[in-house]
Amino acid sequence: MHLEDTENKIRITAEAFVICNNEILLFKRDINSKFFPGYLSIPGGRVNINEDIMSACIREVKEETGLVLTEKDPKIKYIAIHNHLDRQETWYITGFLVKIENKHEIVNSVEGNAQWIKLEDADKLDLFPPVAYYLKHATVENSGILYSVSEWENTKLVRVVMEKN
Repeated sequence: MHLEDTENKIRITAEAFVICNNEILLFKRDINSKFFPGYLSIPGGRVNINEDIMSACIREVKEETGLVLTEKDPKIKYIAIHNHLDRQETWYITGFLVKIENKHEIVNSVEGNAQWIKLEDADKLDLFPPVAYYLKHATVENSGILYSVSEWENTKLVRVVMEKN
């Protein structure tokens, strides 16, 4: 079966785990957000038509936090296909790790609010489940690229179809 053979809507996204020293930049989605409202997540969002994934990552981080990145900053950590069964959507997600030396002043957007959290405390928070799933892998610099296909329902992991590192 091919993705285009399904009735699912396909969404292509880029997201970034931004780390400064021992802190991670998390993004609390506005309660009125179209996608996954109210969740504590990481900066990221859709890839626009005629935009590459790296440019989308850089744009989304700037829009949601004010942080200006260059193409040298994000490093790919995972490529994932999430089949959201309840939403009839398939999300193609490229996750990046961005390590910065100095925290910047956070600029909040209409989509939500960003905040720095100690990395050791992040897994104790009520994170958006896919972000929690990739947290450990994405924040370890030498962990390689993870390739994953999984099924989700109501933001909960139902099944990992395939995963390779």
